[in-house]
Amino acid sequence: LGFLKFDGENDASEQISYASINARSADVTDGTEDGKLDVYLMQGGTSLNKLSFNTTETVFNEDSGDVDFRVESDNLANAFFLEGSTGNIGIGTNAPTKNLTIQGTASTLRLEDNTSGRYADIENSDGRMILRSDPDGAVSGSRFVFEVDGSEITRIDSGHLFLNTTTERNSGNLSIDFDGTS
Repeated sequence: LGFLKFDGENDASEQISYASINARSADVTDGTEDGKLDVYLMQGGTSLNKLSFNTTETVFNEDSGDVDFRVESDNLANAFFLEGSTGNIGIGTNAPTKNLTIQGTASTLRLEDNTSGRYADIENSDGRMILRSDPDGAVSGSRFVFEVDGSEITRIDSGHLFLNTTTERNSGNLSIDFDGTS
């Protein structure tokens, strides 16, 4: 449909296409027409597909170049950062050291239920990990549950700690089942 090239000369006076945009039809069937748009950019002497739009997805870095992807907010240069060389994602940082690195003052990961709006937080505050279940007190009976192989092994709720049991053994705050039977 259309091809737009941005050409110039390199230092050897050779004509180089430094960037191009290619628009084409992906489906010409009447009533189901689809289009595709690709943006190419010269990197290290090779033209690479940097951005591709089609009817089912938008792809950044289709040709797998070592290219970082960064989104800025109005007050954070690295609101979202994908490091091309490692695939690591950073929120608040451009140097993520793990698959997902969140950096900021009292960095918090919020896990929110999309139907009820209830949530739990995991926070790092000066090297201390803080876990919060139902921090606003909207739900009675909130708890932390630890499971291994599909079985609950530890529960913390309403000031009680249950180890290897879900049944309160006495009126105290600690219930333990040592033999694995409740």
